[in-house]
Amino acid sequence: MLLLRMIFGKLEMWQWILMAAVLIPCTIRDIRTKKINGYICLAGILTAIFVRERVLGEADLQLMTDMIPGIVMYVVAFLSGEKIGKGDALTLIFVGIVAGVETVLSALFVSLMITAILSSVLLVLKKVKRDTKLPFLPFLSIGVIAGGLI
Repeated sequence: MLLLRMIFGKLEMWQWILMAAVLIPCTIRDIRTKKINGYICLAGILTAIFVRERVLGEADLQLMTDMIPGIVMYVVAFLSGEKIGKGDALTLIFVGIVAGVETVLSALFVSLMITAILSSVLLVLKKVKRDTKLPFLPFLSIGVIAGGLI
């Protein structure tokens, strides 16, 4: 178990498997179409809630706390007219439920930093324009991996 903890960081094996099952197909679709499959996210959310409440017997208050960053992002997406995608917010809710608020906040920080750096480089190289939409989920997936290992 110690070896697995060293390899996979602070997250348990079930958390990595569930996140991979949701993040991989959603990331591929986001890259191809710039849309996220909400049904996959919702299935992941319901599965994670079931595992945490029924299998692990965790408290409801902690579950709600872990969802706060994603809920805030969903409200921002709604108020901004989806300048930030609702699918990205659903994914943050999912990651929060699976991995906890600390992991989702560190994943969000890492993904925003990578996005900012890449966007700046692409703008300087004139590969994109200011209004070009980039898929965010690939960056969030990288952030989740980094956040889960730290």
